[in-house]
Amino acid sequence: MNPEPVEDNEYHILIDEAGEHHYYVTAFYDLGESEPSEAIEITINPSPEEPLINPPGGEYDQPVTVSIETDDPEISVFYTIDETDPDTESILYIEPIEITADLTLKIKLYKAGSLPGEVISHEYTFTSSAGDDIAELITDMKIYPNPFILNNPNLRNSKSLTIDLQLGKEAGPVQIDIYNVKGQLVTTLSPQTAAGQQEKLNWDLNQNNGRQVGSGIYFIRLIGNEEIINRRVMIIK
Repeated sequence: MNPEPVEDNEYHILIDEAGEHHYYVTAFYDLGESEPSEAIEITINPSPEEPLINPPGGEYDQPVTVSIETDDPEISVFYTIDETDPDTESILYIEPIEITADLTLKIKLYKAGSLPGEVISHEYTFTSSAGDDIAELITDMKIYPNPFILNNPNLRNSKSLTIDLQLGKEAGPVQIDIYNVKGQLVTTLSPQTAAGQQEKLNWDLNQNNGRQVGSGIYFIRLIGNEEIINRRVMIIK
């Protein structure tokens, strides 16, 4: 119970414990306190159980494909690979993750009516010999400007987002898929970059249906060479 008077029309309550919670409201006047309102009962379920991560973090001598499995289809899994803690604006897990270089995979589970899960971390490292082989295939992808502000008067090119690719010496064909925060495919780009070369792509913010995307967070995923590179960009219109 919060005994402090609330003057705002809206009052937000943070619930960080599972179980049944009961709330009621009273009003204070010069003549005294009103009768309590009808009690509200809220039941919060415990955090989802930890998922099955296969293979788990560890040292490997070749790239690995990591799957994340839960026993409840209503659970949403979000993850990061850039050392930040995941939240609902991070990458939504929709398919196995290709890992080709040393990194820490962080995972967090969410389910409506339940407390969010704790951050789960798995560290993946590769032996030096594996690293030498991977370096011939690895592709680098940079996104700028980020955040991207459409029609920004301070930018020379404010109509499109730049995707800068650098392919490894033995890289094969790659493609770029762009997703929204719901995990829905927005559009696909097919670079013509040759192995060992660099290419700059410009995305005009159009979807496959020809309409421009709205403001929000988008995930740009490069797929190829048995690896996946993910980048996040914010678009402001």
